[in-house]
Amino acid sequence: MKRWLKYGLILGGIAALVIILNFLYCLGRELEFCTVPILIISLPILFVLNFLEDIGRFGGIYFPSLFMPIVIIFYFAIGAIIGLIVSKIKKDKN
Repeated sequence: MKRWLKYGLILGGIAALVIILNFLYCLGRELEFCTVPILIISLPILFVLNFLEDIGRFGGIYFPSLFMPIVIIFYFAIGAIIGLIVSKIKKDKN
């Protein structure tokens, strides 16, 4: 498996696991403390969305169902970029 794909799957999988475990932990509990892990992993995306002018179209009832896949895809892309850089560095050393 290519290194960039492996790193992307690992980082995207960790983000998905955090989201799923947070959802399972928060079933039947108060939501004020359950949003902290999701907020922490989604801060980079919220920072980017803050600068978009059409942020209103992301709001509403479908926001969580659209936002969580965006978080997972974002972390997959970050992991893929890291894996690509690592493979280029290791390739240059040889």
